[in-house]
Amino acid sequence: MQKDVIYIDVEDDITAIIEKVKKSKEKVVALVPPKRIGVLQSAVNLRLLARTAEGANKHLVLITGNTALSGLAASAKIPVAKNLQSKPEIAS
Repeated sequence: MQKDVIYIDVEDDITAIIEKVKKSKEKVVALVPPKRIGVLQSAVNLRLLARTAEGANKHLVLITGNTALSGLAASAKIPVAKNLQSKPEIAS
């Protein structure tokens, strides 16, 4: 299955990220946040991303090793993978 990899810039706000997800041509969208996760530290923003992906019929995956971000992603039901090759799963 093909996936679109979107690298999030430190300056990107939630609306810019949502637009990138909507414009993606692939069904699977992998979001790679920067080391300083900034905009993704909000559970509300992650829920907005999850709702946008669901509305656009896309599967969203967050690529991160950050445990705090993994926990927030789990609350929004967004699967997380350690890297682009590993299998995504919802953190528990």
